[in-house]
Amino acid sequence: MIKVGRIAIETAILEQPSVSIVDIPNVIVDRGSRPRLAGLIGSELLARYTVTVDFTRHTLILNSPGFRPQSATFSLPLGFAMSLDGFSHPSISAELDGVAGDFVIDTGAGGQVIVSDRFQRGHRPLAESGKTLQFLSPGGMGGRTNIQLGFGKRLSIGPLTLSPPVVAGGTDAGGARLGSSAGLIGNAILSNSSSPSTINRCAPISNPLPAGPSRTFFVEPV
Repeated sequence: MIKVGRIAIETAILEQPSVSIVDIPNVIVDRGSRPRLAGLIGSELLARYTVTVDFTRHTLILNSPGFRPQSATFSLPLGFAMSLDGFSHPSISAELDGVAGDFVIDTGAGGQVIVSDRFQRGHRPLAESGKTLQFLSPGGMGGRTNIQLGFGKRLSIGPLTLSPPVVAGGTDAGGARLGSSAGLIGNAILSNSSSPSTINRCAPISNPLPAGPSRTFFVEPV
């Protein structure tokens, strides 16, 4: 962990922030013909704004603290789940096949739902899936892992229900090690625009540090 002079995103300035130096796998930073990914933006900056991720327009909007989207279909309390590497990630409560859990919102994950080893062992969401696909995934920060992919019965996020969701879980010893969360919800759910009620833009709300009780996850219509 080091201190740097400043981080600037357009007019958003963070003076003397703390920066972690970690070995990021090449599968994350290599983007083909585009410049390599320089790093990951953490909550120390994002927690100072109301952050809207607009998947349709491919934009990240940093709104003033306290901003509330007028067109929000519904909202959910926003929590933070701790990963095994010590980082906190925004999370929401959701139900997979009727089992409630705290699921990380992962805009960088390409799938729909990835369950943790603990959730997979306790509830076996793929037990009645029929045929499953197994393959070696390049993984993310945790590196390569063997994955089992199949269909769950239903995923419920607030009033929204997806049936059947595509569910993935690790098959290696230790499975998908996702820390304290039940799993993660990827951008295949967050960016889905097939109906007016799907999650198109998500706005995790945080007060200026330290984050207060008004942290909220809003879902807006397409």
